[in-house]
Amino acid sequence: MNLFRHITLDREAEEMLHAGLPPEVQLIAANGADPEERQFERFSECEIAFGNIPASWLSRSAALRWLQLESVGFEAYNGALAEFGRRGVLTNLHGFFGQPVAESALAGIMALKRGIDRLTLLKERQEWEGSTLRPQLGLLQGAKTLIAGGGNIGHSIRKLLSGFDAEILIYDRHPERGDLSTTDAFDGELPSADVVIACLPENEASKHFFNERRFALMPPSALFVNVGRGGVVDEPALIKRLKEGQIAGAVLDVSCTEPLPHGHELWNCPNTVITQHTGGGSKGEQTGKVAVFLDNLSRYIAGQPLKRIVTAG
Repeated sequence: MNLFRHITLDREAEEMLHAGLPPEVQLIAANGADPEERQFERFSECEIAFGNIPASWLSRSAALRWLQLESVGFEAYNGALAEFGRRGVLTNLHGFFGQPVAESALAGIMALKRGIDRLTLLKERQEWEGSTLRPQLGLLQGAKTLIAGGGNIGHSIRKLLSGFDAEILIYDRHPERGDLSTTDAFDGELPSADVVIACLPENEASKHFFNERRFALMPPSALFVNVGRGGVVDEPALIKRLKEGQIAGAVLDVSCTEPLPHGHELWNCPNTVITQHTGGGSKGEQTGKVAVFLDNLSRYIAGQPLKRIVTAG
């Protein structure tokens, strides 16, 4: 069977992939120098694909039976997923990024609470303002935190924050995944929140979930964190709140447009940490992705159920 590799790997991960492939699997690698249609011709001969292929390919290939994404997000494939699901299976990396994203969220929150972002700039300018900054520093201990999204990332963040004796409430429309299951209940907690964290996937229900109305419910002392998807936030509304000092600051791992363009207003927002969609990164990220793929490959060859299956709807 043919395997199409559409993921960039470092040497260690590349060697791990080659060493882990059984003899019956023929590897066909994408060549970024080729026109897309030439790449598709090579892909169209493959039963398996590893990596985030162009979304249009999913419905164009009759041979494809399994696509392993290198991401959790699968929104780009929603339009073709129902049709593909009748002849194949799509898997993602659900649960893979929980710990690194949670640590990035915590790092960003602590940077703002403890003034690390400002102190870093002072170091570059060789300016000393220590005594004047001390009264302005905040504590995460005892802070009331609302987490929108009860998936792996949301619960990983809750686990890290539990050591700060903080009140932590998770909102998720599935009651078994959180503490609050209605938007009314979530909105009722916003006026007393110290930290609000978005971990929502992007879909019709979550688009601009954090809008002008919800930002207005948050107290001016609150921090906003987005480690979910850029589209769940009404960015102009957030920018307005930040520039007018109506919320205390933001930690943004994602944005509506990525890469964030030069001159974008978010670059100049005060008290804003932009982590450039690095939240899920770690030293062993690429070998970890290969390990997930090889585990599922062994299941696929053996006719066993795959892990992390994505279904339409």
